[in-house]
Amino acid sequence: MIGKFKDKIFTVSNEQIYTFNSFTNSVKLSYEEKEVEGSKSKMYIKGASLQDLSLTIDLIAELGVDVEAEINDWKSYAEIGVRDSLYIANKKYGGNWIVIGVSVSDMISDAKTIISATINVDFKEFAGQDNSKSKKVSNDKSDASTKLKE
Repeated sequence: MIGKFKDKIFTVSNEQIYTFNSFTNSVKLSYEEKEVEGSKSKMYIKGASLQDLSLTIDLIAELGVDVEAEINDWKSYAEIGVRDSLYIANKKYGGNWIVIGVSVSDMISDAKTIISATINVDFKEFAGQDNSKSKKVSNDKSDASTKLKE
């Protein structure tokens, strides 16, 4: 196994070649500059920004890949914000990552199916709260008015 994200296993075998050919990870510092009259600006360090990660994957039907299914899977991951750990060479790479974008290029098809395509998958480090599990806010007006009177 070359790598893994969710149910996507990057592998090279006799039956299939499914791997990424480009890997980019961006780490940045978050800071703010404040202008100081008559002097140079001052820099205030806020901390590390969330990391960005990008994979470019060549999808080729001749190499055992269902190109159309893979495109649809990755697009749905981006649409719903699938997040999980990314493993490279059997080691967890960073924390959790969320799929934030997918672009498709260089698509080639015949009369029946997509023969090949290249997809770029963009991830963002996920360090937040799961909104789907967050507590529902009450809209009960009587409860709110009682709290205001207290």
